[in-house]
Amino acid sequence: MAEGRQFQCERVCQLMQEVGDASEEDCLSALQATSWDVAAAAQRVKLDRLLRLGLASRHQCEMALRQCEWDVQAAASAILDEMKS
Repeated sequence: MAEGRQFQCERVCQLMQEVGDASEEDCLSALQATSWDVAAAAQRVKLDRLLRLGLASRHQCEMALRQCEWDVQAAASAILDEMKS
């Protein structure tokens, strides 16, 4: 059981380093939802972060993130720029 807990802690730490200021709870939730895949969980956290801004739909946010190589700030800027035009 200790090995399983250690695995979880390592994955949460990896994800927290990947996404920056996400909470441990958010990271744990994203990892559980993605079968402990750190890369997929990072994308999920970033998508959730962008969605919380309320700038666009889930689909639009995901597309902007993909176009901006999963950079949340760049994706938010792209969405805002698109809204201006």
